[in-house]
Amino acid sequence: LNIIGEFSDHEDYKKKYDDFKNNANKRFIELENGSFEEFGVWKMMKDWSLREFNKFYDLLNIKHDYLIGESFYSKKGREFVAEKITTGEVIHFVGDVVDSEIKKLQSLFVSGSIKKTVLDKKIEEINNDVGAYVIMLPSGSRLVIMRSDGASIYATRDLVSIKHRIDTFSPNKLIYEVGQEQSEHFKNIFEATLFLKMNNDEKIDLKHISHGFYIDAETGQKLSSREGAQNIIHLIEESIKYFREKYNERAKQDKDPILLTEDEKDTSAKMLAVGSIAFNDIKQDKRFPISFHKNILENIKSFEESGGAYIMYSIARANSIIRKSDKKISDIETFSLDLSKMEIGEIELLKKVADLPRVVLRSSETDNPAYLAEYLLRLANDYNSYYENYDVLSSGKLEYPYRLFITHTVATALSNGMKICHAEAPERI
Repeated sequence: LNIIGEFSDHEDYKKKYDDFKNNANKRFIELENGSFEEFGVWKMMKDWSLREFNKFYDLLNIKHDYLIGESFYSKKGREFVAEKITTGEVIHFVGDVVDSEIKKLQSLFVSGSIKKTVLDKKIEEINNDVGAYVIMLPSGSRLVIMRSDGASIYATRDLVSIKHRIDTFSPNKLIYEVGQEQSEHFKNIFEATLFLKMNNDEKIDLKHISHGFYIDAETGQKLSSREGAQNIIHLIEESIKYFREKYNERAKQDKDPILLTEDEKDTSAKMLAVGSIAFNDIKQDKRFPISFHKNILENIKSFEESGGAYIMYSIARANSIIRKSDKKISDIETFSLDLSKMEIGEIELLKKVADLPRVVLRSSETDNPAYLAEYLLRLANDYNSYYENYDVLSSGKLEYPYRLFITHTVATALSNGMKICHAEAPERI
């Protein structure tokens, strides 16, 4: 808005802002109550958003088994709160309850347990919650579950969605992969499921796996979900062009280039683009933000250099050796792995391949896929050193059958590991 043209002074600005906020709240309540007009506007905006987000998901080859939005839980949320009010698990935050909370804080201040700044902040939070419906958690936290005007909030819908998932899917674990700024929110939500006896004996593992933000590299400002999706769409499209052009340049320079059809070039370039971006994301320490540069080429080269493309090139190299061999894996009916004929480097490479299940398990147990990404980079690097130092073929003839098995084994391990990282390698590059 043009402040000079729209507002005469600060008081006028404040009044119009308050009017805007009150009208927005009023319309939200009308929407939750089933207003036909508001529902039509909401549906139109939802369709716009999903159409744009699906462009992003389609490019990344991401498919959803279920798509259940927050609106699904709106009515269920209010029914849930009404039920918990009758049991006394949810209370109306007014009168004596408010006074009691303020007195507790004042006692803590008098005893020196908290400072004046903390006291003032906590009392301000109490005043903001007056009239709302809350759960007084055993830890001492207060979880607002419904606004004073009866409108649902995130906490309402998050709790009801957990109930719905438990009732529908009987899960052992529910994972919330959400930004780190939501840590306190989910801590309270998970505690509330115990208090409300939704997760008896903690049989269901509720986890919040936090991550950093996507930020503007120049300003350091967090990108919104919509900005992030739009930037990724542009980045993937430009990355596909980049890898396609890279193939064309390499084909001109190579004496014996790998000839691909136009469709194969497109498929290969898309796999390299998506794989590089996905692998870069997984390789990062999830606690820290990921930067996007305005210079799109700088982003593409940064993601390429993170290692995903290098691993995919290694897989393609191994597959090329297997294709060129005069004998195929399936042709060798019997094979004896005589360690006495193998060199230390070959044995160590096989031992590293055998570590894949343990690395996957560790990544799962620690909720940190970066372990897998680093392992795949080391394995690809070791294989490329192996390729440079050991002959597998001689003029297309297979001299050492076990080396073809080593090559096949490494290619399979790298390929499977990259699939877990949502990066499928092209057969030929």
